[in-house]
Amino acid sequence: MPFIMSRCVVFVVFFLTQISRDAPTTPDALARLWDGGWFISIASGWYLYRADTGQSPLPFFPLFPSFIWAISKSGIPLSWAGLAVSNLAFLISMVLLSELARPYLKPDQKRLALWLIAFFPGSAPLSFCYSDSMFLALSAGALLLQQRGNQHAAGIAAAGATLARPNGIIAGLVLAMDFTSNKRRFSLALFLPSAVVLAAWSAYLWLISGSPISWIQEKRGWEEITILDSLLGIFRGYFEGIVYSILGICLIILCFRSMKFFPGSWGAFGILAMLPSLLAGVVGMPRYGMGGFSAFFFLSKQIKTRAASAFLLGLSAVSLAIFTFLTVSWRLTP
Repeated sequence: MPFIMSRCVVFVVFFLTQISRDAPTTPDALARLWDGGWFISIASGWYLYRADTGQSPLPFFPLFPSFIWAISKSGIPLSWAGLAVSNLAFLISMVLLSELARPYLKPDQKRLALWLIAFFPGSAPLSFCYSDSMFLALSAGALLLQQRGNQHAAGIAAAGATLARPNGIIAGLVLAMDFTSNKRRFSLALFLPSAVVLAAWSAYLWLISGSPISWIQEKRGWEEITILDSLLGIFRGYFEGIVYSILGICLIILCFRSMKFFPGSWGAFGILAMLPSLLAGVVGMPRYGMGGFSAFFFLSKQIKTRAASAFLLGLSAVSLAIFTFLTVSWRLTP
């Protein structure tokens, strides 16, 4: 139900926003919002295209567009395939997060946490053509597999997360740090699958671009807003940077607090999912914040009254609608 209701908000706001702008309301228009066009381009012509602006597809990792390409071979248009993969992966993420929370939250607390995650503004791009939903599903799957004692499968899932987004390497890292044990040790075997696929992809990029770290270097084609820009944002008009920086800091604090009540790997995963972007460039922070799911688990455990739950959920729903409107109308980067 949280997934269905929140996606209805996203799709209805998209439809109404496009009508108000006299813009297309087709699935293709939704799929090509912001970076979605890059994933469609990769699925169509692999990593050969380069824009006149100096941007290239190299910062985007291959698992998500590969799924789009594979599904499109059945005759489904690329845009439809991209939206299907993205939304299905987000639904799977919700199921996996529910299973993760089961041993630690009461049923009503778990329900509230899932509603808060589904209606968090950063969940909107997970219904666009973005790889973040696949990254979240594979990362949550890796943590759940480790929680249930299936270490080798957890390492493979983390490797999949790495192929979905470069930040997926942190899934392998937190698995290897073994927060489930009182003994602080590092398991190289759990980290190795993620490290190997990242090295293999970097080697492939070296062959086609001349640099093994082109997936980092090519990000210079995108304008970033650093935390320093955000601190000076009052004077420079960086409203986006200010809001995203505050959001990231708040979620990181909540993730840190959550480590007292839940496995440390959950909080560590959320912190590491957001911290690099907070330091290097906060554009995209709302969707990166989805990795901080332990923050929502923590909030659901602290809220004691129905009135407080209803207020927070209502605030989240309004925020999701506003954020969707601003991103669909190209006024705010998702």
